[in-house]
Amino acid sequence: MARTVIAPDGTEWIVARRLTSRRAPRWRKVDVAETSVDAARLTEPQDITEILWWPVAVVAVVIVAVVLIPLLLFGIELILLGLLIAAGLLARTLLGRPWTVLARPRGDGGGELTWQASGWRGSREVIEEVSSAIAAGLAPAPLAARSASTVAVGAGE
Repeated sequence: MARTVIAPDGTEWIVARRLTSRRAPRWRKVDVAETSVDAARLTEPQDITEILWWPVAVVAVVIVAVVLIPLLLFGIELILLGLLIAAGLLARTLLGRPWTVLARPRGDGGGELTWQASGWRGSREVIEEVSSAIAAGLAPAPLAARSASTVAVGAGE
């Protein structure tokens, strides 16, 4: 349940729960080696039947590569993602780990504010308190949470 709040100085804030305390990974670009280009080179056909089967083989490979493989992988990824999210929510609920409530300004400006709140209801109360405080132009200090970081709310305060 993310809430969007506008502070009196015009800054738009997003206040929401975060499932994990870690940030998303940064992806790196991988260069393709020249050996993979050499491996993709084709040999010359030996007879007429090889020449006639090339268009059929190319169409079949394109269909498999473009349609079937991504479709299967996407379906498997969706199933794994659903299981992972369900297991994470169940584990967080059963083990009593606190939820991280995050307040951050939309865009690049400003810093993030985070709090730890026990339980789903407690985190909802923290989101409500933080949203109200930001909308009123006050520094958020929810009673139902312990502060994980402190950063000034809005510019010039």
